[in-house]
Amino acid sequence: MAYEVAALEASAERFSKVNLWVYLEVFLLHARLLREFFWGKRRATDVSARDYCDSWREKNQPPTVKATKIPIDKQLAHITKDRVNPKVTMDLGAHVAPLRDELRAAWKRFIGQLASDPRATKFDAALRKKCAELGVPPPP
Repeated sequence: MAYEVAALEASAERFSKVNLWVYLEVFLLHARLLREFFWGKRRATDVSARDYCDSWREKNQPPTVKATKIPIDKQLAHITKDRVNPKVTMDLGAHVAPLRDELRAAWKRFIGQLASDPRATKFDAALRKKCAELGVPPPP
């Protein structure tokens, strides 16, 4: 999961600097994966926050995560007419900062709920390492 958070940070930073669609799509991919990790329906082979933290019971997605679910899924799905359907699309670039902030907050709560579990320290160390590899600071 540390890779997902680090990649989210790096792609958000690069998109904010150069506004290239490729960074937006990388960001959306990692936002989608983190959304599923924190709030997705569990399937047999999925890994979720609940696998690490029994107390993780966050069922309600934050507002931007919830509002962008369908547009992100359509943008990242196979080529479909829905990508240009104004009823299911939106300017996802305008939602990068709020999505990043909501997912950062979820990560912080998740690590906090792990409390004294040694995996919390391992996750934090892995995140710092991945952020260093990508040349971005770890999330606050």
